[in-house]
Amino acid sequence: VLPGDTANDELRAAISAANADAATDVIVVGEVNPAAGTPTDGIDLGFGSVAYVDATLGAFTFPFVIAPLTIEAGTTSTLQLDGTDAVRFFLVKNDATLDVQSSLTLRDVTIVNGMSPATGGSVIHVDGTATTSGLVPALTLQDVSIRGSAGGSAPVVSHGDPPRLTNCTFRWNSGDLAGALVVDRGAVISGGSIADCRGATGAVEATAATFVDASGATVNAVLAINGATLENNVGQAAGAVRSLANTNLGSDTFSGNHANAGTGQGGAVLA
Repeated sequence: VLPGDTANDELRAAISAANADAATDVIVVGEVNPAAGTPTDGIDLGFGSVAYVDATLGAFTFPFVIAPLTIEAGTTSTLQLDGTDAVRFFLVKNDATLDVQSSLTLRDVTIVNGMSPATGGSVIHVDGTATTSGLVPALTLQDVSIRGSAGGSAPVVSHGDPPRLTNCTFRWNSGDLAGALVVDRGAVISGGSIADCRGATGAVEATAATFVDASGATVNAVLAINGATLENNVGQAAGAVRSLANTNLGSDTFSGNHANAGTGQGGAVLA
């Protein structure tokens, strides 16, 4: 997908094409191998229209991700997706016709101003429906920035495999449950920062202690946050992190987070 996709049709068409079979696909937005001396492409795609509606979760601007998919910026490109306070972006769900574990990987992408009037994520919602072999969808975010998004439970909500977030930045987001991320199977967060977010929990909420894996076994959920900075988040229940999962924190910085003075517990962490 190259610069000049002013109607955003190329990106939507590429996602639809990736859904055509169970193979793993990669969509690169911008130049892959630019000519020497080519300046960096600053690609800013604005979205204001609803194009796809799920019977349970409502409207999204992109086709639902039903097969393994990676979306990344080109070698010399910067990529920003702007929801213009009107739409949310990704629903990742398994599809019975493909019966493959769907997954979404985002790399070097900035997403701003996502908005959800319904339950779920204002930017990304990962469904928990399993394949016939018991596999649930997966989410990986690497060097992703999510800013200024609101509504729904949180910017990112995952009922699938524990999502992996590496060097990601969340700022100025809000949600009914958490200001950045809600998970029910745990998560692995490495590096990055969550700042100035608001919710019942300011930043991250892990809502369950256990889950059932693909083999049918009951597994302890683990929330691992390592090398991250969480600052100036505000929650009614917990300032930054509230977790029912086994919670592992290492080399993190918590600063300036606040729980509600009347009803909250844990200015930084309630586990």
